[in-house]
Amino acid sequence: MDDVVMQNAAQLLAGYRQRRLSPVEVMCAVLDRITKLDPAVNAFCALDEERALKAASDSERRWLKGESCGPLDGVPVSVKDLVA
Repeated sequence: MDDVVMQNAAQLLAGYRQRRLSPVEVMCAVLDRITKLDPAVNAFCALDEERALKAASDSERRWLKGESCGPLDGVPVSVKDLVA
């Protein structure tokens, strides 16, 4: 399997549906990548790891019940700090 942080939204969602991936697993991989690379690239001015993991855990519970809350439930996103 490809590294989960390189998968697109459609691939992640298919993995969630098939229970090959979990939103928590993906979020942990994303946070790990940020931890490793951000000191060199300085791309993040704020990061709320606790909230991100809580959201991923909530998403995982919904997927396990077959009740995702929308078409991108569990797909990690980053928001540019110039966006209000």
